[in-house]
Amino acid sequence: MANLYLFDIDGTLVDLTESHLKAYKDTFKQIAGRVPLDEIIKGTWGMTEIDCHKIILQSIGADISLLEKTLAEFQKRDKQEIASGNIRTLPGVREFLNYLVSTNQFRGIITGNTKITGEQILQRTNLIQYFQVFSYGDNEFSRANIIRSAIASAKRKGLIFNKSIIIGDTPADVESAKEVGTLSVAVATGHKSINLLRNIGADLVLNDLTEFRKIYALTK
Repeated sequence: MANLYLFDIDGTLVDLTESHLKAYKDTFKQIAGRVPLDEIIKGTWGMTEIDCHKIILQSIGADISLLEKTLAEFQKRDKQEIASGNIRTLPGVREFLNYLVSTNQFRGIITGNTKITGEQILQRTNLIQYFQVFSYGDNEFSRANIIRSAIASAKRKGLIFNKSIIIGDTPADVESAKEVGTLSVAVATGHKSINLLRNIGADLVLNDLTEFRKIYALTK
């Protein structure tokens, strides 16, 4: 029987670190008059967009009432950066996705990005063609609920699958998979070390998705 593979976007399928960082820093400089540290911004990645902005506002001592304005400004700036910046599809991604298509496995997106941002990234990289299910961070307020929404959407589409496997690059991906009760594969292609991903309790940790054949053992 087929399985359902649910992928995070940033740091898992693609690398757009510099574009995202610039959009964040320009946003907070414009709205709050202060520029957050790169480490603070990167530390929020893996959360929903709303939670990312809340934490960054707090880190620079800005009023949380600026949240709505920062979200709107970030959407505008991030759209510009994604359209013009360098976005790299990460190693092994297309090979793995092509394998899943060829073996009739189901594929979905789970991301803290908003739908506008997520779709733009997937279209810009021509990855959108691979996926049947999409769950974005502007529809749900936790990573676990983003996963639940994707699984529910797959079932509504009539997809019949045995296991659900979450593939992401952050502890939040692993922790949310545990909460929902799905398998988790962590890839060290984002900003977290392979040791951290192992220690957080992922079912499998890969250096990158060129090692996707190691996932077979989880799905038997």
